[in-house]
Amino acid sequence: MTGPSPADNPRDVPIPAPARTGNEQSFRLQPVDHTRPDSHEPLVDIHDAGLAGRSYYARADGLNPPYHRPLDGALPRILLRRSVVDRLLDANARLRPLGLELFLLDGYRTIDCQMDIYRHFLDMARRALPDGDDEAHRRFLAPYIAWPGNYDPADPKTWISHITGAAVDLTLRERATGEPLFMGGVFDDPHEVSHTDFYERPGGPTGASADEARRNRRLLFWTLWGVGLANLPEEWWHYDYGNQLWAKDRRFVDPSLPIETAWYGPARFPA
Repeated sequence: MTGPSPADNPRDVPIPAPARTGNEQSFRLQPVDHTRPDSHEPLVDIHDAGLAGRSYYARADGLNPPYHRPLDGALPRILLRRSVVDRLLDANARLRPLGLELFLLDGYRTIDCQMDIYRHFLDMARRALPDGDDEAHRRFLAPYIAWPGNYDPADPKTWISHITGAAVDLTLRERATGEPLFMGGVFDDPHEVSHTDFYERPGGPTGASADEARRNRRLLFWTLWGVGLANLPEEWWHYDYGNQLWAKDRRFVDPSLPIETAWYGPARFPA
């Protein structure tokens, strides 16, 4: 499946079930070509570029579940690579006739912030698996959060996607009111409901809420696919472009696509 045709309504086109590999972290084995000129693109402030958003992990008002606090190392600004920003602006142009726009939650992420997120979910894993060892807890969390403890900027096998500045967490909202669209799941919920195709599955939830979540997830999925981004199947809000995770996940939609080489490694934080 290569996606809906221009004549299709994206809300009517199902999100495909991804081919599971059994190793959610295997994307780190994707090669990275640092010789491409765009591999050294700077980070851009999304607000300066005309995109809407608010740094979720830096919120101090307690309205960022499941944390309800600002996280260590969270940046007050959302930063992304220039080419990613350009594609999100293209997506907004496609959404504008519908009265909608993207609302960003996170982009470039520091290792300190990733570690604080991981600590939060590690506590949850320990409660869920009280008899499990450290390895069992890591496997429990692997589909949702990458362990940053072995991060080495010189070793691609240790990179997390958000350190590249080419991963973005986002949702949809009404342009006129800022009202978020119903997506059928809370951001950063490590549960099956977060899987992008959750509402596509036979025997899944029914009713108006499920219908609305399904339609809105489809719209977000196919709009971003249409501008070159790929979705992380375990998180309806997470999309990538040009990094290792993108090189792997784009083939979930269409396995016939050629295997691409990534070009974004860890981004350089602006001085």
